[in-house]
Amino acid sequence: MAASRIVKWPTHLSITTDLILGKARSVDNSHTVDSTLFDANETAADVTTLMWARVPPKEGAYLIVQAPMATKPIRFNVNDVENIRLIPEAFDGTNPENDHLPAAVPFLTGTGVVKKVSPDRRKCTLGGLVFLNKTMGYVEWEADASFDDTIKWLAWLFPPSGMLVSFDAILNSVSPDGGISVAIRRITTIQTAPQNLLTALSIGQGGSTDRAARIRQARAGAATQVNKPVEAADVFDNKNTKISEVTDEREADTPMKDTISRDLAPAAPKSTRNGVAMGPPSSPTPAPQTRKRRLE
Repeated sequence: MAASRIVKWPTHLSITTDLILGKARSVDNSHTVDSTLFDANETAADVTTLMWARVPPKEGAYLIVQAPMATKPIRFNVNDVENIRLIPEAFDGTNPENDHLPAAVPFLTGTGVVKKVSPDRRKCTLGGLVFLNKTMGYVEWEADASFDDTIKWLAWLFPPSGMLVSFDAILNSVSPDGGISVAIRRITTIQTAPQNLLTALSIGQGGSTDRAARIRQARAGAATQVNKPVEAADVFDNKNTKISEVTDEREADTPMKDTISRDLAPAAPKSTRNGVAMGPPSSPTPAPQTRKRRLE
């Protein structure tokens, strides 16, 4: 049997930031590392970093660049420990007497779908699916996005719901359940999101209406009216009742009732000629006259 193929989605979310890696839990060469992330307000948030390495990474501060990211809870994936850079101890801030690198605001880059938009189109919810690793596959992510209340972003508005967009943002805050709030720095509309992607993200599938139930009820009522038997006494006992009126009552709920005319008299049957021919038909050419010779 052929192996099932992984469905690929055109959405992605990655982060570039400095991260503090702590204790690692290792299974074979796969490591799950307890990490700490700082948002734009220097508020710490507990996150998880997934990586593959022959040796678990050392504890310390690292720089990660465009690592795939999922939310609720927040998880990062690093394909190889060589893809991250350890900040030297002399500059990681552990010794206050030494110079250290200034804190950087976490920077996010992604392609996602606009799931919900506020009435003023200044806030929205972005969502999508990101491929973390072969074991977890595609994982859903979501971000509450907004524009800064400054003159630079005063004229910026989000596109309507269901649009596929590319964006850059900075991480403003992290909620206790792992949700993120971002401030947009660039956003570009690509196209309308594919229908299968909207279905996977449960976009446009709000509370169901009773339309299907009403259609079934109407069809059932029409079938009951059409199949209702008509007693002969109802037609012939009442002298003022006409056949056309009874037919109108039976077909009152049919969709073609206005287009059917019942007042037209039936066409007269064609008469068949079964007479027997008494002689040859008359010919327009006169019959030739025979001349008799006179004998003397």
